[in-house]
Amino acid sequence: MVDLKNKIKDTVDNVKNKAKDTTQDVKNKAKEEEQKHEEEEKHE
Repeated sequence: MVDLKNKIKDTVDNVKNKAKDTTQDVKNKAKEEEQKHEEEEKHE
């Protein structure tokens, strides 16, 4: 029974961490796009 509880906890933790990483990736991508856009505006 304890094994199952630990497995569930590990799975939940993994999902939480993946969600955090994904959120960070999205934020980083948005920042990159913003910077590219600013660079393009400077060139005009």
